[in-house]
Amino acid sequence: MVFLYVMETRSAKRKKLLDHVDDNESGEDYLTDLPDAILHYILFLLPIKNIAQTCVLSKRWRHIWYSFPDLDFTTVRQKEGMKFINDVLSIREKQHCCSDIRVLRVGGSFVCSQLNSLIRRAVKSCNVQHLEIDVVTNECFNLPRSVARSDSLRILKMKLLGQGFRLSIVRDGFQTLETLSLSNVVFNEHPNVVMDPLSFPSLRKLSMEKCRGLRHLRVYCQTLVKFSLSECSELDNLEISCAKLEKLSVSRCFNSASSRSSVKIDALKLDRIMWKGNAITDHSSLHNLRSLQKASVCFESVTAAHLTSMSKFFIGLSQSKCLKLETPCFELLSKNKHFAGVIYEAFVNLKSLELHTSKIQELASLFRSSLSLHKLIISITSDSKVHKSIASTQSDRNLSSSSSDERYWKSQSQASKPFLHELKSVTLHGISESEREFSLVKFLLGNTRVLQEMVISCAAGRGCRRLERIESRVMQFYRASFDAKIVFH
Repeated sequence: MVFLYVMETRSAKRKKLLDHVDDNESGEDYLTDLPDAILHYILFLLPIKNIAQTCVLSKRWRHIWYSFPDLDFTTVRQKEGMKFINDVLSIREKQHCCSDIRVLRVGGSFVCSQLNSLIRRAVKSCNVQHLEIDVVTNECFNLPRSVARSDSLRILKMKLLGQGFRLSIVRDGFQTLETLSLSNVVFNEHPNVVMDPLSFPSLRKLSMEKCRGLRHLRVYCQTLVKFSLSECSELDNLEISCAKLEKLSVSRCFNSASSRSSVKIDALKLDRIMWKGNAITDHSSLHNLRSLQKASVCFESVTAAHLTSMSKFFIGLSQSKCLKLETPCFELLSKNKHFAGVIYEAFVNLKSLELHTSKIQELASLFRSSLSLHKLIISITSDSKVHKSIASTQSDRNLSSSSSDERYWKSQSQASKPFLHELKSVTLHGISESEREFSLVKFLLGNTRVLQEMVISCAAGRGCRRLERIESRVMQFYRASFDAKIVFH
C-alpha cells in the first residue's frame, strides 16, 4: 500500500508540472535568463567543444560563450587542437569587453614555437589568471619572459614531458603570482637558483619536480606557506628561510655522491615536514622550528659516517609532537645507543611515535628511552616476513623459542616502565602468527598500566581465519590495564 501511495503522489506531481507548462503560453526560457556566472558554472561541466556549440542558439548564448572565463583545451583532439585554440582566442580578442580569461588549460603534443606563441598571446591579450600547461615537446622550451612580467597571473603550472623547459628567474618579475608548480625544469646553464621576495613577492605555494641540473636552491620567499620539492637527485645544497612556511615536503632529492651537500631550514611557523627517500647530506642545520607538530623522516640510505649530520637533523625536529621514522633510521638508532639517547632526549614534546621496523627485539632500545608517549604505532615491515619465512618456520613454533622471547622481554620490563608509564594507545600493523610478535604483544599488554586501546591489524594478504587465530591467542594474554580495549583489523 505504501508503494501505491508513492506512485500516486509522483503521478500527481507530474500532472501538475505538465499543467504548469501548458499554462506558460509565452514559452519563457528560464535557463537563458539565469545570470552569466551560473550559466558559466553549468557549462564548465561540459567539454569545451560542446560549450562552443551553444553560441548558435541565440545572441544571448553567443555572449555567454564569448565571456566564458575557464577554457580547458585538454579535451580537444590532437589534430585540430592548435587551430581550434587559435580560433577561440581570435574570436575573444575581437570582444574587447569580455576577453579576460580566468583559467586556461592546454594539454597534448606541441611544437615549441606554437606553444611559445600561444602562451604569449594568452598572457598579453587575455589577462590569464590561471595558466596550466601539460604538454609533450620536441625540444627544450624557453618560458616567455612575458609570463614573468604579467600583472594578472596568479597561478602557473608547467609540466613539459620530453626535453623539458628552461625558466629564467627575473628580478621584479612574477609580482602577482601566488601558486607556482614546475615539472621537468632544466637548470644546466644556471644551476644556482635563488627565489627571493624581489622575484616572488606574493608566492604562497611552490612545487618543483624533476629539476635537472639544479645544484643549489635557496628559497627566501617570505609569503610562502607550502613548499614541495621532489626528484631533484643532482641537488647539493638546499637553503630555506621563510617566515610563514607551514608545510614542507622534500622527497627523493640530493646527490648521494656529493661530499659537500647540506640542508639549512629556518621556518618559525613550520607545522608539518615530510622528509622521504632523501640521501643524507653532509651537513644539517634546522633552526627555529618551534611550531612543528608533525614530522615524517625516511632517508634513502643510512650509514654510520653520517650519524652526526643525522643527529643534528633530528634535534632540529625536537619540538615536534608527532614523529614517524621509517626502517633505516630507526634501526640505525637502535644500533648506536649514544646517538639514540641524544635524539630521544631532545624530543621533550613528543606524544605520538610511528615506527617501521623489521627487527622486533630492537624495539627494546626505544622502550628504554626517556620518551613519554601517549600513542605508539609499530609497522612490522616485509624484511621481517622474509626472515621468518627462512628461520621462523622452524623456530617460532618451537616452545623453546617462545620461552626465549618471553624471557627477553621480561628482562626489559623494569627498564621500560618510564616509557610505558603514560602510553594510552598502541597500534600494531603487519602482525602474523609469529611467536616473536606474540611475545611483543604480550609484553605491551602486560606492562602498560594506563593502556586504553590496542589495535592489531593482520599482515597484508592474510585471510580472515588467520586473523581469528591471532585474536583467539591475544585475548588470552594478561592485561595490566583493565580498561584496555583490543581491536582487530
